[in-house]
Amino acid sequence: MTKNSDTLKTNGILFSIWDNSHNYSYLKTNGIQFCPILYSRTIGDTYVNGLALSFFNEYYRINGLKIALFFSRDIRINGCSLSLLNYDERINGLQLGFFNKNYNSESIINGVQIGVFNFCLTDVNGLQAGFINSCNNRGLQVGALNFSDKGYQVGLINIAGDGNEYLDNINKITDRTYQLGFINSCWNPKIQIGIFNWSRNAKFQIGIINIRANNKKWARILPIVNFKNERKLEIYGSD
Repeated sequence: MTKNSDTLKTNGILFSIWDNSHNYSYLKTNGIQFCPILYSRTIGDTYVNGLALSFFNEYYRINGLKIALFFSRDIRINGCSLSLLNYDERINGLQLGFFNKNYNSESIINGVQIGVFNFCLTDVNGLQAGFINSCNNRGLQVGALNFSDKGYQVGLINIAGDGNEYLDNINKITDRTYQLGFINSCWNPKIQIGIFNWSRNAKFQIGIINIRANNKKWARILPIVNFKNERKLEIYGSD
């Protein structure tokens, strides 16, 4: 262990009944850090290369495995974050918990987010799996209710796009969306497969009821299959 007025470095095991990271501007553990009673908080830089255990922790930078029984709030995880409530910024690896949320516009998940409720304000590059999932998806969502702006969605209800027809149509935000579910809704998806499919400009739909709003009137609502069959001249906002 190396210790001075503002630095604490440990190679091995650091055990603390009460968190002492606020006493140092730099706290680094290569091995295991165990804080069982309260929470682990840092004002400066705190690093764990290995295993971090606690009931509550806050503002860790961890390369390895973090387990917090009740609540976790971390800046960056390179590895695995396990907690009942995860409130992390950046995950490179696995985030596993009952409720998972990434808390600002710079948050990102490169890997897997698994929980009952999963929320990410920006991108998930990988898999998001749970009962309710919400993110700017660049990978796969699997759940009962999925919200995203693009990507692959598999669930009971899949909703993609920001709800703004102008942005979705002009910027083609959702044209990289593939949906498989009972109810699918998206402005410009590639493919929708489900019982009920709604879109404005889907490339292809398979389902019991398929609605493609920009088609000619007779082809806007079709059973089994629907695809592009648009009017030659369309005035924006008109029927």
